[in-house]
Amino acid sequence: MSRFDTVLENLKLLQNHLKVTGNRLWTINLAISQCHKEGHEDRDFLPRRLIVRRHEEQIRFDHLLQELNLIISSHLDSALIVFSSEEDVDAAAGIRQTIRYIQNAFAGELSLHQSLTKISMALPAGSKN
Repeated sequence: MSRFDTVLENLKLLQNHLKVTGNRLWTINLAISQCHKEGHEDRDFLPRRLIVRRHEEQIRFDHLLQELNLIISSHLDSALIVFSSEEDVDAAAGIRQTIRYIQNAFAGELSLHQSLTKISMALPAGSKN
């Protein structure tokens, strides 16, 4: 297993955790809105509990974004990306696709564009993904 395979595996796992956490945040926000529509105030038990859960999930989401930055900076921030096999190229193409998905879905505010550009430039023209 190459370093690119490991990075791709870590990014796919992180992508899954981001999806789960993002969905939880979405559901909690909808529940809070529904509570307000039903006449509950923020000091009532249910909205108060939901707000605490939202805060916990937001902390988890922020932690996952920090993990994403750590993975990218520690594995893909090199000025030179060297491939030793066709499998490395395929894994790097998968990394590019996963980073693009994460950026579009969850982390538009992060500076993933530079990493995407760097890995795209390293890949041969016409590579998958």
